[in-house]
Amino acid sequence: MKRITGYLRWLVPTALIVGLVPLGGAVASAADAPAQSGSATLNASGATFPQSYYEEVIGAFKQKDPNVTVNYAGGGSGKGRQDFADQVTDFGASDAPYNATDAAGVKGGTFFYFPTVAAPITVSYNLKNVKKLQLSPDTIAKIFQGEIKTWDDAAIKADNKGVKLPSTARGRQRTSRSSSPPRHRACGRSAPARR
Repeated sequence: MKRITGYLRWLVPTALIVGLVPLGGAVASAADAPAQSGSATLNASGATFPQSYYEEVIGAFKQKDPNVTVNYAGGGSGKGRQDFADQVTDFGASDAPYNATDAAGVKGGTFFYFPTVAAPITVSYNLKNVKKLQLSPDTIAKIFQGEIKTWDDAAIKADNKGVKLPSTARGRQRTSRSSSPPRHRACGRSAPARR
């Protein structure tokens, strides 16, 4: 699989332009980018929340350089992180960066992060016999920091006096990163530019 810096250098600014400028202006800006020669394919997977955004950026890029194919498969942040770490893809998207331990297992050398989109996430629950769960900002922060592991944690109890809370673990699927702070990043690797 070819890893191509020239395209990433163009795709990153385009992604940022699309994120900062109304879409009509971004497409016009994409048309002004320098033309490339040759052909290449970039493959990616990862977070599904920003997938429609990436598809718009990829479409704008394809208008400028039809010789380049960029495929974004979605699949979730965990899949994007694993695919990128295993060099299955050229770039991946996730809500959170790799921690030091996981980063050490990424194959292929140095890589970089860049933010692409930011969005809020919801705090949802499905607890039997709990109709209205209250969570203070401090409690929510502790949940996101991983300090609260069960629904009957003292902080959640303090926010919900008189409510019988289960002692079960609260959480998300292991491969989902949506419990991370609400921002999405793409990660990519430098490689020789195409000629």
